[in-house]
Amino acid sequence: MFLTAKQLELLVAVAKKNPDGTLLDLDQIAEGQSYKTTKAATRFIIRSLMTKGLLEKAGTEKRRDRQRTILQITPQGGHFTKKYIKTLKDELVES
Repeated sequence: MFLTAKQLELLVAVAKKNPDGTLLDLDQIAEGQSYKTTKAATRFIIRSLMTKGLLEKAGTEKRRDRQRTILQITPQGGHFTKKYIKTLKDELVES
């Protein structure tokens, strides 16, 4: 399976969660990216990752006075990110 750099960054961000261990919502994901993005572009990437079975909706929560959709990584997504991080660490050690 091939992922773009932006898809991979978003997937890793969702896997890391918030510092307090709670899951991320769309706004937090969009704000946390290393590049300037719109909510629509973030939604597009999320839908793509959901279609590939790497992300899923985990329900809704009231945050910042609004109902927010919460996202979580699937077991397949967790396996993919662990594999990617291990490969990245191996490459860094070799260089």
